[in-house]
Amino acid sequence: MGYGIIATGFYRQYGIALSEHVFYEDHEFATFPCCMAKSVTPLDIFFYEYRIGDVQQSVSNENQLKRIGHTETVLKRMVAEYHKLDLPMDAAGRSYVCMKAQGLLLSYLTTAMLVDPDKKRGRENGKTMMEYFRKEIPQVYEGTQKKYELFRMMNLCRISKQTFEKILHSRLYNRVRNNHNFD
Repeated sequence: MGYGIIATGFYRQYGIALSEHVFYEDHEFATFPCCMAKSVTPLDIFFYEYRIGDVQQSVSNENQLKRIGHTETVLKRMVAEYHKLDLPMDAAGRSYVCMKAQGLLLSYLTTAMLVDPDKKRGRENGKTMMEYFRKEIPQVYEGTQKKYELFRMMNLCRISKQTFEKILHSRLYNRVRNNHNFD
């Protein structure tokens, strides 16, 4: 895990059981301790280093698509744990879980709607997951809605993730967004 070292007793104390036999469980591993801990001590050491560009990695487009069910499992576990949190609704810990769930949901939507060559299936999976979040954690749904609509439009136009990334890194896009990064 690239996030840190957390005592097993911490998870037991709060009744948190992590998903087993799935990739991407590191989202659960890092999210719930950070929202429940009384203190966090950051250390400037690397425990794990990701290799960029290796098609065998779990984060490659092909593997994320192949394991999209794993991402669904982790998202649903995050929702279940969110509802079990013993924190006020306006607590920073709840906001943190929402932020982490939103990031994983966007990754899921990217995989489903831009990576999956079966565009119809990708749209259906995206819609199903968005409806799930609309019911379970409306603030995550609301925070993701605009990007979901963008991904839906790109899916209908058959725009791939690679094309989307080229657009994001184009000079024209940077000028329109006023990023002023023209490298």
